[in-house]
Amino acid sequence: MGYKNQVCVDFSTVIVQTMSLKHKDVEGITWKQVDVRCMDQISSESIDVAFDKGTLDAMIHGSPWDPPEEVLDNTSRYIREVCSDVACMAHHGNISSQLSRYFASSNLMAHSFM
Repeated sequence: MGYKNQVCVDFSTVIVQTMSLKHKDVEGITWKQVDVRCMDQISSESIDVAFDKGTLDAMIHGSPWDPPEEVLDNTSRYIREVCSDVACMAHHGNISSQLSRYFASSNLMAHSFM
């Protein structure tokens, strides 16, 4: 049951080391230190499903109506990277249509900026 050959990524080497150690006895889970704005080290052909839990939440700060330039740059680079990977996944037949198997979870709400 469940997904096999999971690749889990985080930008923090501390998190990657901690989670690798915690899951060392769980077959099929690999942790990698990755900048999600440029994921060249992960082959798009190797991805069938992508789950995103809070990545955008970690990048966004300031006003949602007038975000700082850094937020616009980081989130745009991330979304472009995800869309290019998903498009590549579709091209190689890993998914039936673009964005059909990219799942994002966020707890960010506009009122949290007020």
